[in-house]
Amino acid sequence: MEGLSYRFFFGGQSHQLIRFLDAFDENLSSHLKNSGVEEADDAVANRPELTFERKVTADAGVSTAVIGLVFFVASWAGNHILDELFEEKFKEGLKGLISKARNNIKLSRTESIEYRSVICKPEGHPTVVIRLNVETDHTLSGLTDSIKFAHAHAENWIAANGKKAEIHCHTIVNGQCNLEPELYSNIKDIDIRNRKTEVRNWSFVPRV
Repeated sequence: MEGLSYRFFFGGQSHQLIRFLDAFDENLSSHLKNSGVEEADDAVANRPELTFERKVTADAGVSTAVIGLVFFVASWAGNHILDELFEEKFKEGLKGLISKARNNIKLSRTESIEYRSVICKPEGHPTVVIRLNVETDHTLSGLTDSIKFAHAHAENWIAANGKKAEIHCHTIVNGQCNLEPELYSNIKDIDIRNRKTEVRNWSFVPRV
């Protein structure tokens, strides 16, 4: 997949770090490397809208563990990039990553894992963040298709409306997502505890 690089990230408690990294190494790392997708160097990854908390603490202050992938795209080719990214081996690897992370974390009835799929395009384009809480195996089964459709919807919205902020965020709930993006200047401003997102039915407008 030429022109793609990545960074893997997580948010949670320090004792979860090794479990997240093991899950990533076993399920996605080798596939990405074999597909020619290398970890992004700092010159690519240090973007002002992506200010992650780099210090691992005993308590991250959130009840929901967050894991995700940021993909950096050298040149955007519309939904063609999404088709390449979400091919079958990647789908299975991503499902395995989330499944292992969930099975190795002591979750209460109210806790879950939030997966974030982030695509950073060339300068002048907004960064798109797709959020999905994985609470049950049913959620896991539709994980990758929901994320791909949400990215496609986000791109269609940008094509029709333009860039409105550094980050356009869409949240998937029960297979549906908010039609209009939530707008942020930085990914750290996404508050996973207090968010209330209006969820509507999907509405796709094909690109001309």
